[in-house]
Amino acid sequence: MWRCGVTERSGGTGSSPDVPTLVVGVFALVVAAAVAFGWASDLQWVLAAAAVAVGVLMLVSSTRGRSKR
Repeated sequence: MWRCGVTERSGGTGSSPDVPTLVVGVFALVVAAAVAFGWASDLQWVLAAAAVAVGVLMLVSSTRGRSKR
């Protein structure tokens, strides 16, 4: 009666984590810890570094070809 659009897989997932998302997530945790513990003496430099990192990640992801499935 009910149909699910998700195919079932046997065994492990076999997929790798999304690297840009992982890097941005870890960076966000580091920035949050730096602000929480008072390690960030000047927040504008932390935000500037975050903007540069996001820009570089966007540039790298735009130059990579799309994988065909």
